[in-house]
Amino acid sequence: MFVHGFLGNGIDTWQHFPALVDELSEGVAWWANADLYFWTYPSAEQTVNQSAFQLREFLVQILPVPSTQLFALAGAPVPTDQEYLRQPAEYRHLVLVGHSQGGVVIRQLVVDTIKQWEFDGTPALSQQDQSTFTGLIVNGEVHLFSPPLHGATFSGLPAIIYEIPVTRWLFEVMLKAYSPSYGQLKSESAPLKALEEATSRFYSLYKFPALSARIYYAENDQVVSDVVYGVDPPATYIPQQTHASVCKPRPGYFRPLELIQHATSRRLSAA
Repeated sequence: MFVHGFLGNGIDTWQHFPALVDELSEGVAWWANADLYFWTYPSAEQTVNQSAFQLREFLVQILPVPSTQLFALAGAPVPTDQEYLRQPAEYRHLVLVGHSQGGVVIRQLVVDTIKQWEFDGTPALSQQDQSTFTGLIVNGEVHLFSPPLHGATFSGLPAIIYEIPVTRWLFEVMLKAYSPSYGQLKSESAPLKALEEATSRFYSLYKFPALSARIYYAENDQVVSDVVYGVDPPATYIPQQTHASVCKPRPGYFRPLELIQHATSRRLSAA
């Protein structure tokens, strides 16, 4: 499940991901056994909490068994065997991939899922339980590209917008006026602090895999702080990439594909 960042969308943010997983085989064969979902949401027009709620509502249609309508030919009201592109299968493993704000949305989704699980009385759920909606999420694998876990500075925006005082002021006034998530992504905001505290607390209690994320930053990222959570392994820094390009595989740059595949292979082999 791919979740884009602030002012992004499910197509431009990831660019060649859909094509490359079909075109490549050597070195990235794991992708041939995965279904890829690229989710688009109004990232600037609503809060991170709202986006996390909507992501959860979308995932309900997919986990553990996707809705048959998602695999039917367009316009087929009630799918028959002849109208399926393929039969939906039950998923056994979830990989959540976020870019920039999408990383914060994913971490909020994980925290909210655990809060709901606690509210429901913590029904039996082991780290091996990946046959239920909650089990798939909390035991999922999380990969975040340039997430603003401790805030975004926006200093890396084009000079014509951000480095000129008048245009910077107008840009920020506009965002403050219509973008609830903009304020939440400012450095050391209260929502970001609360998210880190909840993630750390739940990790100390349950050690669910989805609470610890693999994080990748562009080597010279000027948009976000590169401080990860205490529950995360050290971040990986990718040279010659920007905040926007670090998550976009393309001919000559396959690192996003490789990082996700190799981490998954290690995890499944260990299990």
